[in-house]
Amino acid sequence: AGANNTVYLFGSVHLLPEGGFAIGGALAEAYGDAEEVCFEVDSSKLDPATTATITLARAVDPEGRNLFELLGPAADRARATAAAAGIEIAQFAPFEPWFAGLTISVMALQQHGYDVEHGVEQIIEASADRDGKARCGLETLDYQLGMLDGMPAELQEKLLMQSLEEAGEIDAMIKPMLAAWTGGNPLFLEEA
Repeated sequence: AGANNTVYLFGSVHLLPEGGFAIGGALAEAYGDAEEVCFEVDSSKLDPATTATITLARAVDPEGRNLFELLGPAADRARATAAAAGIEIAQFAPFEPWFAGLTISVMALQQHGYDVEHGVEQIIEASADRDGKARCGLETLDYQLGMLDGMPAELQEKLLMQSLEEAGEIDAMIKPMLAAWTGGNPLFLEEA
């Protein structure tokens, strides 16, 4: 809070089950006070074609190497871990490890009813549009994806392997985190 304005910061969850989030309580008060609502990325500035172009430019190796070439010696371990999890990893061959890992995690969540359409951003964006509130983005999609794309190879490999290992247990893993987020328990979230 300053002399002229107050900024509220709200941590969100990108994918939730239907009915998993509603604007209420202190958030409703902050939202009601807000003249402008800012998001990580303002989706109103993106269309599907631009989103696809930016994503593919980052998700595909500019040198034309496929997932398994990029993984090198870890490729066989990734194939075995994917097979054990019942994931057909060959469908991710055109992509870099970070993108394959994120996509696998999102697909696992979607299988348990979690969806971006029920996520915090979509609900607040729809409310802001309905209420005529100004919107802004703190980052661009290209900036966000560029951070992931710029991760060192060993971190990309780790992200992919973690996604493969957790895919079958993701519902059990996410429920305690969501309970901590819903209950406002940041200490649990920091440890998780």
